[in-house]
Amino acid sequence: MEESTKKVEDLERQLDELKSKFDALNNTIKEMEDSKVDLEYELEKLETDANNFSNMLYKLKDEKVKWTEIRDSLDEEKQYVDGNAILASTSMI
Repeated sequence: MEESTKKVEDLERQLDELKSKFDALNNTIKEMEDSKVDLEYELEKLETDANNFSNMLYKLKDEKVKWTEIRDSLDEEKQYVDGNAILASTSMI
């Protein structure tokens, strides 16, 4: 009888150890699931930011073309400023 009591106690101890390990694993799983949700949210946010930055770069590229054209146009007009000033001043006389 004493031997069976020892076996039962040993089995109960092993069961308690297994329950503890099981609970620890469940806690780890929950933490990982929470972390996964956080990472998925962060990934979605970063993808949105990347899309916004891409759109901004596309628009800035268009602005660069526009301002380059304006600069070139002003460079061409600058050549005629002196002549136009002289013509304007002579027409006032």
